[in-house]
Amino acid sequence: MAKRRGNNEGSIYQQPNGKWRAQVSINGKRLSCTRESKTECQKWVRETFKHIDSGFTYIGGDESLEEYLSKWLVTIKSSRTHRTHYLYQYMIEKHILPILGNRKMINITPDIVQQLYDGSLLDGKSNHAVRNMHKILSAAFNHAVKLGMIPRNPCKGTSPPIYRA
Repeated sequence: MAKRRGNNEGSIYQQPNGKWRAQVSINGKRLSCTRESKTECQKWVRETFKHIDSGFTYIGGDESLEEYLSKWLVTIKSSRTHRTHYLYQYMIEKHILPILGNRKMINITPDIVQQLYDGSLLDGKSNHAVRNMHKILSAAFNHAVKLGMIPRNPCKGTSPPIYRA
């Protein structure tokens, strides 16, 4: 007879493409991630339960970055000047969403954000432009952390370029 999973253990299985998928349920919703190894999935499950125990709800964490940033822009509109809000909107639409827009909020990690910065620099964007991307993403993710959508700001673990005169 097969061993049954206990409550709060999550589930981990291998997909046909060889990658591993982990799933955890919270408040009737399922969170999931795909990793290269079973060990990475087990680590993700442990960390997710640790965050849930710390009070994170992950409500909205499964929405795409594009969906979240559109709501965030509405939220911050009254607290920014018209010009700053326009700059945020422009940078998000032209530089951030084409690369990260389809990713779920919960699955964005510091290495993914760092790849955005590095790739932007390799594509010829200036240090100043990439720093602006960092500033915008960091503010948006800080807001998501305050709302309990994600456990940590993925921009905190990155190294954006410095300004050069």
